[in-house]
Amino acid sequence: MKKLKYIFIALAVIVLCIGGYIVYELKFKSYDTADPEVDALIEETYNVELPDGTVIVVDKEGNIVENKTLDSQNNGVTTASAQTSSTNENSDSTQDDEKGTETGTTNNGNSSSNSNSGQTGTSASSNSSSNTGTTGSNSNANPSTNTNTGGSNQPAEKVTVASIKSKYEGTFKSLENQSRARINSLISQAANEYSTKKSNGESISYGYFYKKYMGAANGIESATDSTVNVVVGLVEKDLQKNGFDKSYAQSFKEDYNAMKESLRSEMMDKALSFR
Repeated sequence: MKKLKYIFIALAVIVLCIGGYIVYELKFKSYDTADPEVDALIEETYNVELPDGTVIVVDKEGNIVENKTLDSQNNGVTTASAQTSSTNENSDSTQDDEKGTETGTTNNGNSSSNSNSGQTGTSASSNSSSNTGTTGSNSNANPSTNTNTGGSNQPAEKVTVASIKSKYEGTFKSLENQSRARINSLISQAANEYSTKKSNGESISYGYFYKKYMGAANGIESATDSTVNVVVGLVEKDLQKNGFDKSYAQSFKEDYNAMKESLRSEMMDKALSFR
């Protein structure tokens, strides 16, 4: 009975020693893990395209370091179009003025001719001018009225919680794609370093790989968290602006957390496949 007790004690000591060594290797032992390529992945900013076409650049701390708009990018094209339109309007205006001058000259000639014909001719000319002016006035007024009436017939699109959230689905999908691309790049770098060390006959320290690449993965995750929080904040503002509760935006965070768990699982599976 005493021997069995000593055996259990010895096994417990061995397990504790092994566990302590693993914890030391993974958590407390220091390694030289400096790597410019890995650091670049952590420091890389996110480019976030919003529903209105604006692109914001977010750093790993969640700060918007740059704000790009379509207007600023297309400023040259817009200006050129405006100048072309202005030139056309001026040309049309000049042609209208020339036509008006020619018409006025013709009418003056006719008026002189009518005055020389006698009193009856003058009266007929006067009546004809009056009728013509009245008809022209009516024809000009009617199109204006029809145009205004036609514009007011288009119903405004109703804004709902679903319509607001659907605008941002593409934004969050882009963030997911960028995050996956960084994690896959990190895994590729880890695989390449592992293969290089193994082919060169160097000792493989799993504590080193864990500390270096899990630390980098946590850095990428933290940067993604910050960017997601920025976009969720924008969705909340959009909801409140339209009279809805901002809590409707929380579903985006829940979907993102589920995606993170999926990424972690994929990364661990790939890391274990190196052996």
